[in-house]
Amino acid sequence: MRQLVALLFLALTGCATSRSGPGPNAEAELRATERAWLHAYDTHDVEAMASIVAAEFEIVYGNGSVVDKATTISWLTPGEPDDPATRQYTENTHVRLYGSVAILTGIYVSESPQGTNRSRYTDTWIWRDGRWQVVASHLTRLPDEE
Repeated sequence: MRQLVALLFLALTGCATSRSGPGPNAEAELRATERAWLHAYDTHDVEAMASIVAAEFEIVYGNGSVVDKATTISWLTPGEPDDPATRQYTENTHVRLYGSVAILTGIYVSESPQGTNRSRYTDTWIWRDGRWQVVASHLTRLPDEE
């Protein structure tokens, strides 16, 4: 599966390198790149994470903490993927394109043996060097469903 996601990401970014700006499939490319980003978290794929996440990246978690790219990558232990019973994905994603900038909003879901967490998210992406990179992310945890 890791190889499949890596090939998908490389195909999308490889096709994109000949363009100076986002193409007509920008929304599909963004959705695929966001899936590859989550997969990089799950599989601790440092190389994919380093490519997808911009140098100036910051994520704001629901508790107010702010984490940069270096810290995000430091949390990944290469060769030690997350528990296969753990998965993360997005739902109800809306993509808004503004030239070389895109805003994705929706619901981020993290499932693990300890339970399921759901958060509203906003991700800001920029088109840089022929590919989409995430520059900012914000999560706000939703109340647990009863």
